[in-house]
Amino acid sequence: MKNLKEEIVKNKSIISRSCSRNNHIFLSVFVAFLLLISTAVFSQANESFRPVENPTAINNKVSQSSANMQTLQADFVQEKHMDFLQMDIISKGKFWFRKKNQLRWQYTNPYAYTIVINNGKISIDDEGKESEFKVDGNKIFEQVNNIIVTAVSGNIMDDNQYETTVLENESYYKIILIPKNSDVQQVIKEMHLFLQKSTLQIEQVKMIEPTEDYTLISFKNQKINEPISPGTFILR
Repeated sequence: MKNLKEEIVKNKSIISRSCSRNNHIFLSVFVAFLLLISTAVFSQANESFRPVENPTAINNKVSQSSANMQTLQADFVQEKHMDFLQMDIISKGKFWFRKKNQLRWQYTNPYAYTIVINNGKISIDDEGKESEFKVDGNKIFEQVNNIIVTAVSGNIMDDNQYETTVLENESYYKIILIPKNSDVQQVIKEMHLFLQKSTLQIEQVKMIEPTEDYTLISFKNQKINEPISPGTFILR
């Protein structure tokens, strides 16, 4: 089987179109702020899920958990599945978040790519090529900003921009979010969030695209409410 590098080189132009800058930023930022609900690490339970009896009660618990979070740091592993590739694209990195609206999402392997959001401005370092622009005026990034506000308030399950379904098994809740916004629908068909019942912490996020390709992100080494240097949110 071809190794990952050969796959990427062979399909570089296709991957570039499939992983456009807007998509790349949207997916990264969306996951980061979904994690404001809570965070941890696990492998998805294979047990079947059933509808919960009282979704409102779950939403209230999740909102309370989110309200207590001021900063968040973690490592992540991202698996990008595209049907035309023989292998999934595996990338790793770190992210840092501080309320309100400060984020650094940094890929470290197999390539260097950093996104920083700070005070309504997005900065990008794409393997040494830096760019900067404001959120205002870009539909996708305005939607990202709306996600930030919603996630910070802990009300992602109340947001009328998504159809929400809450399922459960013995150990986990599974939240399915289907966006109603047409701009978001161009990037994401639906999202699956997996939370431990005992901690109400998100441990894995799966984002399914309109093409049925998907991104699966898992998290580890989380640090909640520990100090983060202000310089973290400056591109350098």
